[in-house]
Parts: sequence; C-alpha cells; structure tokens
Amino acid sequence: MKVELMRGLGNFIGPPHFGSRILSTALMKDERLDVHFNIETVLNEVRGRSQLDSVDLGNIGNNRTALYKRWLDQLGSSFSLQKYTKIIPQSVKCDTILYSANNGMFDFPTISSLLNAGLKVVVGGPTVTIHKRNMRNVLASYGCKQLYNLTLVSGYVDLTTDLYSIIKNGRDFHIEDNDFSTFWDCENDFIDPYISVLMKLDHNNPGRYNLPVVFDSHCWWGKCTFCSYPHLNKSSFVLNTTPEKVANNIISSCEHYKTKKVHVHNDYFKFDSFNETVFEILNECGIKIKIYSGIHMLNNMKYVNKVNKYVRELFLGIESFDNFSLKYIRKGYTKIAIDKAFNNIMNTCNKKLDFNISLIMDLPVKYKSSVIENYKSLKELNRKLRNDKRFSVVLTPKLIEIGGHMRQTFIDNKHLKEANLSSEIVCGKYRFWKILDELNIQTPDIYKLRSTPLQRFDIDGNIVESDLDLLSEDLIKELL
Repeated sequence: MKVELMRGLGNFIGPPHFGSRILSTALMKDERLDVHFNIETVLNEVRGRSQLDSVDLGNIGNNRTALYKRWLDQLGSSFSLQKYTKIIPQSVKCDTILYSANNGMFDFPTISSLLNAGLKVVVGGPTVTIHKRNMRNVLASYGCKQLYNLTLVSGYVDLTTDLYSIIKNGRDFHIEDNDFSTFWDCENDFIDPYISVLMKLDHNNPGRYNLPVVFDSHCWWGKCTFCSYPHLNKSSFVLNTTPEKVANNIISSCEHYKTKKVHVHNDYFKFDSFNETVFEILNECGIKIKIYSGIHMLNNMKYVNKVNKYVRELFLGIESFDNFSLKYIRKGYTKIAIDKAFNNIMNTCNKKLDFNISLIMDLPVKYKSSVIENYKSLKELNRKLRNDKRFSVVLTPKLIEIGGHMRQTFIDNKHLKEANLSSEIVCGKYRFWKILDELNIQTPDIYKLRSTPLQRFDIDGNIVESDLDLLSEDLIKELL
C-alpha cells in the first residue's frame, strides 16, 4: 500500500518533535507499506517566514516593534496558510495521506484542501484527541465537501501499533494499547535531512539544537484554566525499559545531531529514581539538560538541589506576579511562593543556570493599577537575576488566547467577558490582530477566528485596557 506522511504545521523550526521519530520508524518498519515523506508543510513554513521577515511595522516605538516582531516570528509555521494551502495537494504522489495534526485549528484548512482534492486522509495527533467530537463539523465550515474520505485516529502511535490495518479499514479508530518504551528503539526521523536548514531559520536560537525527549507526558497539576493538556491522554515512555537504555539512546542521538543539549518535554518535571539515574549518566557525558519546572517544585529544597546538580536551563510558566490573576487561572501559588522559589535557587546554585520565563499578558486583575505593579515585580526579579553572573534570563510574553473548551472554563462574564468584534477596547490576542489591522498589515482570517475578542473588568466593574495599551516603552523593553 502506497501512503505519504505529512506533518502538520508547527514544530519544524528548531528540533523536530519526538513524535515524528515514532511515526517515521513505525511506518518504515512495516513492509506492507510503501511510504513517501511529504515535506510540503516544511517548505510552506520557510515561505511563511520569508514573508514575515519583510513585514514593516512602521514607526511605533523601538521596543513595541521588537515585541510585535517576536510574536510574528512565532507565527511563521502558519502565517502562509491561506496563500499555500490550496497548492499542497499538488505535491502528493499517491491517493492516501497520513496527516499528523498537532496545531489545532491551523491544521483544518490543509486537511480540507487535501480532502477536496479527492485524497483519502488519515488524521492523527493531539488535534484529533482534543477536537474529535466536532472535527467533521469544523472541517465542513472550512468548505470541506468530501468528508467520507476522512479517517480520524485518536490516541498515540508506538512501534507496536498496526498502522497498516488502521489505514486499510478506513474507519475512525482509537488506539488504546501502547508500549511507549519502544520510543527508545526509534532512530529514524524523516525530517533529518532538513534539520540544518530549519535551524538557521530559528530566529530565537539560530544554530542551537536541543534534542527533544520525553519521559512522561501529562501534567500532574492539571488545574490551570488556560491549558488544554488535561484533555490529552496520559503516557509514560519509561515503563518497561531501563535507565541505561534511555540514556544510551539519548547519547547516541546527541552524537547523531552533534549536540550536547537535551530538552526533556515532561510537563512540570519531577525527579524520581529512574530519571535521576538517567541524568547521572548524561551528566558524566557532559550533556546539558533543560526541563519544564514550576514554582510548586522549586519551593522544595530537595528538588532545588537536584536542579542545581543536573539541570542547566529551566522553563518556568510563572504567568503572573499578581495574586488576583494567579488565583483566577488556578496556578495554586501566590507571589510569596514565587519569591521563595527564586530565593531557594539563588541561595543554592553554584553553577550557571539559564531561565526561560513565560508570562501571560491581559489576565484579569483587581484594579488597573495592578497591571503596572505586576510588571514592576517582573522588572525587579529580572534585574536581580541578570545582575548575578550565574544566571541568564529570557522572558516569553504571551497574550491570552481563548478558544474551544476554555470559553467555559475561563470566561466568567464578570472579570472577563466576550466582546463584540467591533469593540474599541479589547484585550487578549485579538488586540494584537486589531493592532496589525490598524497598521494595514494583512493577516490570515484564521487568526481572528481562533482568537476570542475579550474585555476585562476590575472588581468595581471598570473596564481595564490591554497590557499593550497600559505599558510604557521602558516596561516593554524589560520584557525583551
């Protein structure tokens, strides 16, 4: 059977997602399948980034320009959707496409285009797991008229999955049984030949390759109202295997990609005896580790000591320093806990440690003045860390973006309400699209369709403008 694998937009700039290693190896090892790997979405990303590089934001202030450019750069994987989606079917060499969808509604136009071209499309990936119930209805709204050729596959693929039977049967299927330890037997990735080109396009980390691996996939906290992770299946990649096998796979992969940097994609990483054994082996080889961590764990000194011993970069989703905002999004800690976590780190670390700290802009606040106080707290911490030669800091500001299930879990119609499309005062990601409209910069409609226009109100019922409208050039500079 002839099939083609096409990855959805996203996760191509920089290192490939670990899922593409599993898919590539699983497809190539099945002798019943004649597999071609289609890179059209990769080429589209290159084209999209070329477009973004030429966008002129005009004279809106040096720091605001830099901030908006950063956000535009993050959108390179999908910016060219409307221009290139319709030509994607021309690149297909057979009648069956396996489409790995991991970028939500940004995958829908491409899937619709492939189906309308008369192709059979088997779609899997996180997008299906999250949107499975209404995916056909959404595709129909994108003008898809041949849904009878669509097969939806939810769940996860590993080397024991019978992909041939799933494709041949052509019926929706949920993969229930998995042995994720087979991931450590995967050595092929169809994106390998294009790594060097894609790395050069990564404006944030040009030439830096961080090998992506995962031990467990699921967030143990799972309460944040802005997050979709609780809707994904829980999986462990280290059951039924040994620390030595995991470490040896990582070491050989590092040698293959000529890197000494490994990014462990666990959500809110926890150390246990298995993981610590892996880190001991990697440490001896001089491999630098970065992990996703959180304030909860960094309030524990045993955890902080292990970070100091094994980790060289921390991804921290602090989101806010404002107690009202933190309670609203159910992070489970206050500013006191944030201060304690960083004091623990600064009093413990005796090696270089890099921070990548993410913040959510335009969260509900108690008063308008709380917005400025929040960024002053950020400014104080940022400078404190940067003045210490042990630490470096990258801040990642994100405007809140609400869609799908989050409308029910996030919008309370008191402190945060859905606004009219024509409202002059809006916040969230929709505010950014309005700014681009004001600058006469054309963006695909899919962005506005994804972003809910929002208005936020203080506890007295007064409207609070977007952070973008309240921050000075100096405070925006601090974000950069």
